[in-house]
Amino acid sequence: QTGTFVEQQQRQHHNARGHATMAQYSFPSSEGDGASTVPAEAAALVARFGAWPSDQQITTVLSLLSHMDYHDVVQVSTALAPVLRRDFITGLPAELAEKILSFLDEKDLCHAELVCRAWKLIIENNLLWKKMVDRRAGDERIWRQMRRHRAADLEAAATADRASWKNLYGRFHQDIARVRHNWRTGRCKKSVIECQGNGIYCLQYDDTKIVSGSRDNTIKIWDIKTATCVQTFAGHSGSVLCLQFDEHKIVSGSSDSTVRLWDLKSGKCLEILKRHTQSVLHLRVCGSRLVTCSKDKSVMVWDIQELPTSTPDAREYRVTHVRNLLGHKAAVNVVEVDERFIVSASGDRTIKVWDTESGNLLKTLENHNRGIACLQYQGDYIVSGSSDKTIKVWDVHDGQCLRTLAGHTELVRCVRFNKEFIVSGSYDNKVRVWDFQTGDHLYQLEGHSNRVFRVQFDSFKIISSSQDDHIRIWDFLDVDG
Repeated sequence: QTGTFVEQQQRQHHNARGHATMAQYSFPSSEGDGASTVPAEAAALVARFGAWPSDQQITTVLSLLSHMDYHDVVQVSTALAPVLRRDFITGLPAELAEKILSFLDEKDLCHAELVCRAWKLIIENNLLWKKMVDRRAGDERIWRQMRRHRAADLEAAATADRASWKNLYGRFHQDIARVRHNWRTGRCKKSVIECQGNGIYCLQYDDTKIVSGSRDNTIKIWDIKTATCVQTFAGHSGSVLCLQFDEHKIVSGSSDSTVRLWDLKSGKCLEILKRHTQSVLHLRVCGSRLVTCSKDKSVMVWDIQELPTSTPDAREYRVTHVRNLLGHKAAVNVVEVDERFIVSASGDRTIKVWDTESGNLLKTLENHNRGIACLQYQGDYIVSGSSDKTIKVWDVHDGQCLRTLAGHTELVRCVRFNKEFIVSGSYDNKVRVWDFQTGDHLYQLEGHSNRVFRVQFDSFKIISSSQDDHIRIWDFLDVDG
C-alpha cells in the first residue's frame, strides 16, 4: 500500500507539473463556425481528464486521434508544433544560456550562431569566442604560445567590437594549422646568430631571449628578435657546458668543475659550488632541487633556498648539498629530474633511474651499444642519444626500450621531444626531426658546418647551437611566401 501511495503521489506531481506547463500556451481553434464551442459532455470529460494518471491520459488521446480524419490530425499537429519547438536558450537566464553554449566546440558554436539572432547575440555578448581561445590555450601548448605570440591582436580585440573575437579565433586556428603542416614538411624560415664564442655548448631560450654558454668561458644573453648580445656573464675559468635559467637566476656548470648561481638581471655571481672534482657536464633545476652530474662519475643533489633581502630587486640564495648518487662507472653526461625520478645517463652505456626523494636506485636501463651522450625524460618516457649513432625511446616505469631510431651517421649529442616530435642533433652536423609516435624520420635540417651540441624547440621553432660558433633558428610560424 505504501508503494502504491508513493507511485500515485509521483504521478499526481508529474500530472500537475505537466498541466501547469501546458497551461501557459494558447492553442488555435479549428476552422469553421462554432468550432471553438466544446460540447457539454466533452467539457465534463475534460474536467475529469486532468485527474487521470498520465498513462490513461495518453491512451485516451491516442484513441481520440485514431477516430479523427487525417486533415484534423494535421491541425492538431500544427497546434502542438510551437510548443514542442521551444527555444530553451533564450528562455533561460543569461548565465545558464552562456554556460550551456560554452560546452560547444568551434564547429557547433558556428552552427549555434546561425539558429537565430537571439542566439548570436548571446554568443557575442558573453564573449564565448574569447572563452574558446582561453579554453584551447588552457588545454594545448601551441594555443598558449599563439596567444602570447599574438598579444597585440588580443589587446586590439579587447577594445574592438565583441564580434571580433570570432575572427581572431579563426586566425589563430588557421595559423596553428599552417604551423603543424610546416612542422611535418620541414618548411621553415632560417636565421643565424654569429656568436664569437669559439663554440656554443649549451643554450636555453624564452619568448624574448636566448641564453648561451660557450667555450670562451662566458654566458651570453641574446635578444631573440635582433640577434644581438645584450649581456655577458664572466667568471668561470673553463668552458660553460650546461645552464638553466628562470625568472630570476641562471645556474651554470663548467669544465672548471664548479657550478655557479647568477642573478639574471644584474649578472652578479651569487654562489659557487665546488664539490665536483671534474667537469660539470649537465644540470637540471626542478623547484628548489638542483641536480648536477660530472665527469667524476657522480650525480649530486642540492637544495636551493632563496633568502629574504632588504632590497626588493636583490636576490640571495643558500645552496645546501643533500646527497651524492653513485653507481655509474664512467662520466655522467646528462641528468633529468622531476618530483618522481632523477634520470642519469653515462658513458658506461647505462641509464639509471633514481627515486627523487630518497635517492634510492630504482632501475638500470641497458640497450645502447656505446656510451650515452644525451637524454630527455618527461612524463612516461625517456629518449636517449648515444655514440652508437642511435636514438632510443624508453618506458620510464618498466624500463623497456620501445623503439630505436637510426639515421644519424655520427654520435647523437643532443635530443629533445614532446608528444608529437623528437628533435636531435649530432656530430654529423645535422639536426633531424622524427615522429615521436611512430619513430619515422621526417626530415633533416642542414646549415651547421660542425658538430651540433644543443637543440631546444617549442611549438613554433627549433633553436640549435654548434661547435661552428653559430646559433641557428628554424622558424615554422613566420615563414615567407
